[in-house]
Amino acid sequence: MRYRWLEKFERKIMIHNLSEKEILKEFKDKFVGKDITQWLDEMKNETFKITVRLKKYFKKSIELYNNINLDAEEKDLNRKLKKIENNIIKDNEIGKNIDNDIATYENYQKQIDYLLKQGPLSDEEELIISEFNRDEAKSLKELKKLSLKRKNGSQEIYKYIIKLKKEVELEDK
Repeated sequence: MRYRWLEKFERKIMIHNLSEKEILKEFKDKFVGKDITQWLDEMKNETFKITVRLKKYFKKSIELYNNINLDAEEKDLNRKLKKIENNIIKDNEIGKNIDNDIATYENYQKQIDYLLKQGPLSDEEELIISEFNRDEAKSLKELKKLSLKRKNGSQEIYKYIIKLKKEVELEDK
């Protein structure tokens, strides 16, 4: 089976003209396997990237909601409503992949919990896991805070939209 896999891998290298990095990564991942410390380091790096993405999203989203009220001199209520709707659409576009990021984050936590139940770990592995859990707890706290700000901002905007729609109705009468 190993020789068959190596032959298929050799063909894949030739057909797809894989780079040295791609060859090494696939060879490690699918043939040799990773040790726990490599796996944990990769997981830690990926959750760091996810956290950075989520923070950027929440900050952009909060900024969008905060900037909606800046257009106070706009007298045409329909145009004002259209601008607000466009900002909400932008916000939804920015946040398209948020659910996938959060699911990945949660999946990693489940994998670590499973690993902890499997038995004794080396000192290095325990250190990486405790560091991962500490960093994750800190990141989640910050992300929850940003999420709450965003939620409050969006609630304010929806109240503002309702108020504007009532003003448009009154203006039309």
